[in-house]
Amino acid sequence: MGSTLSTGRLLTATQRQSSLMQIRKRVQTLLYLWARFWIFATGLEKYEELVWVIVQQFKHRVYRTATERHAFFHYLVIRIIELWLRTLHAVLVPDVFTRYLCVTFVLHIVYEMQSVVCQVVGNTCLKLTVKGRRKLRLRQQLENAKTFQERQSIAGELDKLEGKDKWREDPVSRHFLYKRVIEKTQVYKKLKLENDVRGLMFSLRAGLLRKHWGLGNPRLYSVSNVGTKHVIEEYLNTIVHSMNVVLRAKGTDKEDNDQLSIDNKLAFFSETRHAYGRSALMLSGGGAHGFYHAGVIKALIENNLLPTVIAGSSAGSILAGAIGVRNDDEVLIFLSGESVNLSFLGPNITEQDRAAYIPSFLPSIKMLLPQGGFELARDAFVLLNRFLDKRFLLDTKTLRDCLRGVMGDYTFREAYDRTGRIINVTVTPLSADDYPQLLNYLTAPNVIIWSASLASCAIPNVFCPVELLAKDENGNMVPYYREGLKWSDGSVECDLPMERLSELFNVNHFIVSQVNIHYKIVSGHSAFGNGQTGSLMNFLKKQMKAYIKNIAEFVLNTSVLKFLDIGLIPLITQKYEGDITICPTNKIPAMTLLRTVLSNPSRETFPDILQAGERACWPAVARIRTMCRVEFALERAVRYLRGEQALEDERRSGRKAIGRVPSFYTSPSSMNLSNLDESPPTVFSGTRS
Repeated sequence: MGSTLSTGRLLTATQRQSSLMQIRKRVQTLLYLWARFWIFATGLEKYEELVWVIVQQFKHRVYRTATERHAFFHYLVIRIIELWLRTLHAVLVPDVFTRYLCVTFVLHIVYEMQSVVCQVVGNTCLKLTVKGRRKLRLRQQLENAKTFQERQSIAGELDKLEGKDKWREDPVSRHFLYKRVIEKTQVYKKLKLENDVRGLMFSLRAGLLRKHWGLGNPRLYSVSNVGTKHVIEEYLNTIVHSMNVVLRAKGTDKEDNDQLSIDNKLAFFSETRHAYGRSALMLSGGGAHGFYHAGVIKALIENNLLPTVIAGSSAGSILAGAIGVRNDDEVLIFLSGESVNLSFLGPNITEQDRAAYIPSFLPSIKMLLPQGGFELARDAFVLLNRFLDKRFLLDTKTLRDCLRGVMGDYTFREAYDRTGRIINVTVTPLSADDYPQLLNYLTAPNVIIWSASLASCAIPNVFCPVELLAKDENGNMVPYYREGLKWSDGSVECDLPMERLSELFNVNHFIVSQVNIHYKIVSGHSAFGNGQTGSLMNFLKKQMKAYIKNIAEFVLNTSVLKFLDIGLIPLITQKYEGDITICPTNKIPAMTLLRTVLSNPSRETFPDILQAGERACWPAVARIRTMCRVEFALERAVRYLRGEQALEDERRSGRKAIGRVPSFYTSPSSMNLSNLDESPPTVFSGTRS
């Protein structure tokens, strides 16, 4: 009996062990298959072989002499290093980045060749018919138009010839929700007919968004030469007229009077404006090509489309500061060219520089040089030796004097109080451990604008870094930071400070004037249109930018290749496009741009530069007007009501309101409101030295 029990227990234990062995084998098999799957999926077969060789060599190592022992460990170290490099290659995949780079380079060439071929073939085909020749003539006239009105007239004629006027009249489109736009337009019209002010306020407060229903789709503005579809224009007209009804509404009884009081209407328009968001004009860096921004600004002012928020980096900060201290009329006078100082860039070689940096052998060969050659060689040697000694090519004195003459000694707050323009200038600290700063009337109210622009223009190795200057309580000019911090070019690390503008001023729509030479090289979709080639290049460049950014963070954080942490990575990876991007230098040859990037324009060439900026901006006017019309109407309503509120408070109390009230709120142009479609008012009251 006992032997039978012990035999049964033994069998049970044996079966249990057998079951465990089977389970273990199955688990091992599953793990092996799982590992084999991932080795196959990731292409690590060669790595597996290398690891197996290392393990086998170490496991079966046999050496009889010290030399063999040394050779074995040398072999083992080489194999481990090889494994580490292969692992690094598998993780960082540099071959994928290289393939993307090569494909992008080829696509660039294909795109440029395709553009040229399509243009040549298209023009050749058009020349075969009378209608085609007329199209070519109108297109040429469109490109060479002298004024916006002339361009619109030619564009209308060209649209009729090409049948694009029918496209504008037809509300149907797959690029936006046209049925909702039509329905909403009818709702607003019905509320206006019924004089239902409360209903209008409710609908406007709940339904105003800038890009809702696809109205921001770029394809809606790339078909017609005149503008977008009539149904969209009618929708915007109805909204602005409805806002006018609310603004001018008076109550019929005490309850209505309370609800339609100035305070309540101001709260309504302020909250609606905040929900709708703001636009900002971004002026990029680009050396002497920053003068092209002048034409863009002129075109926007003439069409009442210049945003209140304006940001400039490097060369863009010069134009931002210049218009920040002037109203619209004075900006147009300033940009006429007669009063513009064009001598911003210059070597500024002093007699002390010549005495210190002229080589001793140069005077002895003066007679051997052609006429004027000695002065040219002398200045070249002075610039070279000064650069080797002080690490900058041009002195800031010439630039500083020009900036001060153009902008005066205004601070950011003084300029805002005077004109209502919110000027923003980007500067980069000299220390690599600090971050770029955005200077404006909120973040740096007492900083003098020309000193901020000078710091933003201080291109590394071209200009020396500079200090920011500010006004103290007595109006004296003093260093902004007592520690003596130095600042340099703002466009290197933050050409377009979109994120910071969104935080400070609720900006959600960016109009970019882009004149950087490297823009098309590092940019994506907007620089190459909406075709498949442009979309593919956009995808590849986004992938490469993300790769460079992440690799840079990994490498620089490990203190390897720290010398790259000088703004080169942000220069490549930052964003260069906005919601609407205007490129005035798009049709200028690259060699011409390179040759003129650090040379001042002449009096003869400046009108052409101004005209090029205008012509680049005109095709975008219809889209900018659509995107900004409601915003500008809200802005004007808020300013008008704030002025009314200030006057009402003054009448009640019999004295002026205490505190700092910007002059543009109570200016005649703000108080005498006739139409919300007018541009936001600005006031210029005298000059400041």
